[in-house]
Amino acid sequence: MRTKHSTAWPQSLNGEILWVCRDHVEDGKSIPYSFSSKRDLDQHMLLIHFSKKRLSDDEFTKYLEQQTPLIGTTSRPSCPLCLFVVGAKEYSSSGYGEGMLDLSTMVQENNKLQKSVDSRVSYVDDVKPASDAGCGDNLGDDPSTHFALELHIAAHLQYLLVMSLRLVATLDYDTGDEFSTGLHGSSDAATRSISSRKDGPERDAWPDEKSALLYISDSERLQLEQKRLSEEAAESVHSSYEDFQWNGLNLLVDNPTGEDLILRHFSSRQNDVSQLELYRKSVRSLRQELVESHGEHVEHAYQWREVGVLQGRIFDQSGDSDDLDQAVEALKTAAESIPDEHPVKGQNLADLSTRLIDQCKIESHRVDLDYIMEITKKVVPTNPHQQHDHYLNLIYIHRYRYSKTGTEQDLNTAVKIALEAQFWDPERKQAEYHRQLGELLALDYWRTGVENTIFKAISELRLALDCATEEDIKYSEYLAALSAGLDKKFAMSGSQEDLKEALQLTRRSIALGDEHGTDYLRRLDSLGVMLGEVYEKTGNTIALEESIQVARNVVASTSEHDTDAAERMTHLAARLEDEFQRAGDLEPLDEAIDLSATAKDLTPIEHPSYHVYCHSLVARTFELFNRTGSMQDVRDAFEYSSEAVKLLPDTDVNMAMYLCLLADLTLEMSSDLGNNEGDGYYYEGEEALRLYEQALSHGYPALQSRLQAGQKLFEADAKFPERNGAFEATKMTIGCLTHLPFADLEHLDKQRVLQTTRWIASEGVAAVLRHAPFEILSLLEDSRCLDANSRAYCLDDFERLRQAHPSKLDEFLALRKDLRKPMFVPPTGFIGNSPWRAQSRRRYQASIDCQRILTEIRNEPGFSNWLGPEDESRMLEAGAQGPVVVLTTGHSGSAAIIIRQDTIEVLRLPDLDYDEVVEKSDSSGRFTVATLLWLWETIAKPVLVYLGLSATPTDSRPRLWLIPTGRLSYYPIHAAGDYKSRSTDPVSVLDYVVCSYIPSIKALNMARKRRIAIPENPKALLVSGKGSSAVAGHQSISKEISAIKNICQSRGFEVFQPNHKEDILQALTSCTLFHFAGLFAGSREDPFESQLLLSSGVTTVKDIVDTTPRLHPPYLAYLSSCSTAKTYQDVFTDECLHAAGALHMAGFRHTIGTLGQVHDDLCSEISDFFYGAWAEKEFSDDTVALCLHESTRKCRDWWIASRDGPITAEGTNHRGITPIEDEDDYTVVDWASFVHFGP
Repeated sequence: MRTKHSTAWPQSLNGEILWVCRDHVEDGKSIPYSFSSKRDLDQHMLLIHFSKKRLSDDEFTKYLEQQTPLIGTTSRPSCPLCLFVVGAKEYSSSGYGEGMLDLSTMVQENNKLQKSVDSRVSYVDDVKPASDAGCGDNLGDDPSTHFALELHIAAHLQYLLVMSLRLVATLDYDTGDEFSTGLHGSSDAATRSISSRKDGPERDAWPDEKSALLYISDSERLQLEQKRLSEEAAESVHSSYEDFQWNGLNLLVDNPTGEDLILRHFSSRQNDVSQLELYRKSVRSLRQELVESHGEHVEHAYQWREVGVLQGRIFDQSGDSDDLDQAVEALKTAAESIPDEHPVKGQNLADLSTRLIDQCKIESHRVDLDYIMEITKKVVPTNPHQQHDHYLNLIYIHRYRYSKTGTEQDLNTAVKIALEAQFWDPERKQAEYHRQLGELLALDYWRTGVENTIFKAISELRLALDCATEEDIKYSEYLAALSAGLDKKFAMSGSQEDLKEALQLTRRSIALGDEHGTDYLRRLDSLGVMLGEVYEKTGNTIALEESIQVARNVVASTSEHDTDAAERMTHLAARLEDEFQRAGDLEPLDEAIDLSATAKDLTPIEHPSYHVYCHSLVARTFELFNRTGSMQDVRDAFEYSSEAVKLLPDTDVNMAMYLCLLADLTLEMSSDLGNNEGDGYYYEGEEALRLYEQALSHGYPALQSRLQAGQKLFEADAKFPERNGAFEATKMTIGCLTHLPFADLEHLDKQRVLQTTRWIASEGVAAVLRHAPFEILSLLEDSRCLDANSRAYCLDDFERLRQAHPSKLDEFLALRKDLRKPMFVPPTGFIGNSPWRAQSRRRYQASIDCQRILTEIRNEPGFSNWLGPEDESRMLEAGAQGPVVVLTTGHSGSAAIIIRQDTIEVLRLPDLDYDEVVEKSDSSGRFTVATLLWLWETIAKPVLVYLGLSATPTDSRPRLWLIPTGRLSYYPIHAAGDYKSRSTDPVSVLDYVVCSYIPSIKALNMARKRRIAIPENPKALLVSGKGSSAVAGHQSISKEISAIKNICQSRGFEVFQPNHKEDILQALTSCTLFHFAGLFAGSREDPFESQLLLSSGVTTVKDIVDTTPRLHPPYLAYLSSCSTAKTYQDVFTDECLHAAGALHMAGFRHTIGTLGQVHDDLCSEISDFFYGAWAEKEFSDDTVALCLHESTRKCRDWWIASRDGPITAEGTNHRGITPIEDEDDYTVVDWASFVHFGP
């Protein structure tokens, strides 16, 4: 209860209306506590029940009660200062604050005490002796009815007066000095006392020349220590208050008025005092006393403890490490002398533990970790506050020792303590415990790389924030902790949402934090790093500019002696390098190099970050060489790079990256030697190639680094043609993909892998065309369709093994999960224990175990080629029903690899230029007459001539399967022809063969192995996009669906036409034919996220793929829309991950799609032609391809007729010659877009 000491207080207490708290239980009974005002109740809830917010008006109402019902039921009044129940005519001699004296006895005792003091104590002018101060409004009244509690409080005030004046004299203050001290002269009411000799010396006289002799006897000291221990034990009820202020005074003072001179005097002087200076004077006085007494008695240990406690409070305000050192030394001295059996011994150890940990936080290099651990473990908490501090100290010391030694046991112990703390104290300190546990789990994630751990860590950090309020002094720390956890998650996931939230939280933590605090610069540094990540992720130049500015401010505010100086310089250097790469100006790069050099020089060679700073300096110096050509830069960089490689652990995830950079430098030096005709040219070149090979074959580095090393090795081999190592380099690079569960990777990881392997299908194969055709084909098969190779193409093998050896399949699949990480190079600066290092070790071990279990499986009868590549005999099988043509192109040359039933041959295509392929690959999906003519002359005609094919009647044209690689997959090779002139000779692929596309040879063989299973009651799923706002008015869609429905029903199909996504996906599980007519929205980022726009909502390609049954796959998927067979990014060209290809690999035996944009009417026309032809044919593999081929030829003939005038009834075989103007080269030929995928 917080009110001033005046007659108004007891009067209001005895008023008619009271606020009553009934939330107290003593001895199993509910004890109500009454309050005279809303303010009193509010303060009670905050201090006693630890409420996190003040009560609202509505909440106050439920506590409001009349006084009358409480008479006889409410508990006896309790003192607002010591919280003990006060009753009339009760007497206890047990000591201060434990009971209430009889009134007459109390007055006598007070008078006796006052007389003993008055003779030696001078009073300030506006304070009268307690003997003259009234104890109530009417001393003649019955104390049992009104004044027992007031007299009790008056006794507190009288005691306060005496002890406060003693302290004034002790501290040598005059009447003009400022005074503010706690009870017993302590800034911590629970632990401190002022001690002097029993026969204490006289102090300097007060200004009025009157002496004041003060002392505290041993019995008084023991009584005060016992009092403090009692207060500690009751702390869960009696909340702690601001240090250096007596709790009782805080409770009583509320805008003091002249009605109470005692409170007015002390409260006014209290507001003006300088606490720090008062602490220092108190310490000087105590130290002087200890010096004079030589500190030889046991009781001086208590004075050393008092020095240590006060010196610690000085440090809390000054932040000076010298003050902290003095506090530690004083507490150590006290700890050595205080008897073990004394109650204050435990508290002194707890204080010493706290101050030692403070030392560890600011000067870790000076502390004795084992001693801190020894002291901390000796602490035995005696109250909740001590227990809380002890938990945090134990957590910190184990966490700190883990950071220094990497001992897993320390981290596990810290996590265990944090969990225990939550269960032990479920109410009071949950925010701090959740934060500690969250940060520890984040560290554990950094150690193990187990992704589930970071999710738990972030959950705990969110709970910490939920348990706190913005008024909490540590709220900004909770914000910063959650931000750091999200940034760690972003580093591995690449999720922009994680980064965005982390950035917002960091900004808030900075805004709420103390700019003079120790964590302020650390948060600013984190902000700069995150802004740099935003730039790297999005290319936002504003983020880059802010990142540089923030990093500059951080570096400028950091002393070179700061342990974080080198790291902060490296962060600024990284952003400056980004600015150089963006703008090309050398000035940022020069500054980045200077910063990197300084960071390296500031770091001792034994520091775990030293090799990181070396590597950063090397990389930037090499960048400078690439701009200036200075060989001195190369030589300097080579020296630092060699040093970094030597220092890097052989199992580090960055090893391949370091080796590649050293190899780059070695290769540059060999080139310089070659230019100068030095003898070391070939030696240096061989050394560079050896380093590339070492990086490529190393088992621990990130997969991305190894794949990059493979490409560098391939390119370097081209400079040494006598080695003839291009084929081996390509083969070794593909070997890195063995067992890779590509389909299970995150989309970002898939892109990174494909970006570092796409050269294989173009440059890699083009450079090794002189090798055996089977070997070349094997390279292409193993480097393409990674998604299908690790998902769709495995299903049959998985099912076979599940039936025969289920435990082996489970073991194999479990091991493959560990092969997913680390996929890419960690961001610059991540060192030591990190998820990349941990996952690198797991991946390396998993690759060994995976090969072991694979060998065991292949030794089982019938499983010799389980998950194996297509051998030569199976490749030849692919050509049994018609030629298979694999097309490849690169700077080194272009070729068609032709598979026939008995042979694999390589046909060079000298007129197919790679640069022209890149130039003509039109991303708009529009194909012109000129494009089709170019395809005819460079690819189609040479292949058809080589195969010896000629134009044949419609019903007897042979089948031919095309597998275009790289950018060639953009083109309608099946429609290539000369449409510029008319002659009596056929000029189009359509006149020679029936073309189909297939993702790979393995896909073709697997599709043929599955028998065509048409159910007795086939079902057709017809989905129309009509009704969506984007398709409204397209009457052709309704007409198309209606025509197909009639044909399907005529063939005995049960037709379904759902409009909602859920109904469509349900129907997919049992349909035989799926036709979609409507709008298609392709996704550039992820082909599986491409959308089919329904009449009600959308569905994605992934939804369809996941729903399609594997064991009984459907027969046909027809996507009658634009660009459903188009690849939107070059990186996916070898994956066949467009909508039509994805559905085919998901299980549809045949799919039809479009390579580009097609007019709505043409979609309907092709569909009508196709289903009209299909209605008259049987279910076979040839049926779909032949029907689409006939439909395309009809549309082609109509297109020619509409362009050139009437043609004869005999069609294109008998048309006259009609000249076409050159400008018609750019006429769009959209009928060429329709393609078939399947066997």
